This record gives sequence, structure tokens and C-alpha cells, in this order.
Amino acid sequence: MTEDQFNTLARLPKASILEVKIYTRTAPPCQFCNQAKSLLKSQLSDVPVKEIDISTGKGNEEDWSELLQSDPSIRSVPQIFFRYDSDSQTKEVHVGGADNLMKLCKERNLLKTL
Repeated sequence: MTEDQFNTLARLPKASILEVKIYTRTAPPCQFCNQAKSLLKSQLSDVPVKEIDISTGKGNEEDWSELLQSDPSIRSVPQIFFRYDSDSQTKEVHVGGADNLMKLCKERNLLKTL
């Protein structure tokens, strides 16, 4: 996520967030995926979350492969995307992993305690 994208999301009203998409892995368990999902559930509970588990063998591997090809800097899960409304246009921004999500939540003061 670029600094401009980060600043945009940090100022974005919570109601403008339409959906969160998160690429995760459940087998073997991923502590960072679980941390990100818990954070999303507790801080953005009213926002729909689309979880794409790349370890299930249910066709999600193709989505993951396309994502890896589109952005060579992506190497791990979780990978989090916010879809939001901006001036009557739907936009999507790649937040990054669990660390970036935590940083964004701190900046937005979404976390009650750290």
C-alpha cells in the first residue's frame, strides 16, 4: 500500500467501506491470518468480509495465482483488500498483510486497546 493509499484509507469514513476481501490459509494454520480475521471481526464487524482460503482446494488457488502474478511483491498470507465508495465510485485498495492492517487500525483509532 502506498502512502497516499494509506492516508486515503485512514481518513475514509467507516460507512464508506463496502467489503473487505482477505486471502488466508487454514491448513496449516496461519497465526497472522487469524490475527487479521480477529481484528477485522472486532473492529469492522458491520462490514462484510469475503474470506478466500487458498488451502482448501476449492478453486481459490487460481485467484491466488493471479494475484501473485499481478503483484510480485506479494509472497505471503494474509493479503487484505478494502472495497470502498468514493465519490459514487467503487474502488479497491490493497492494504497488505496483518501488520499493515494493524497500523491502519491504529491510525484510524479503531482499536479500543493495544
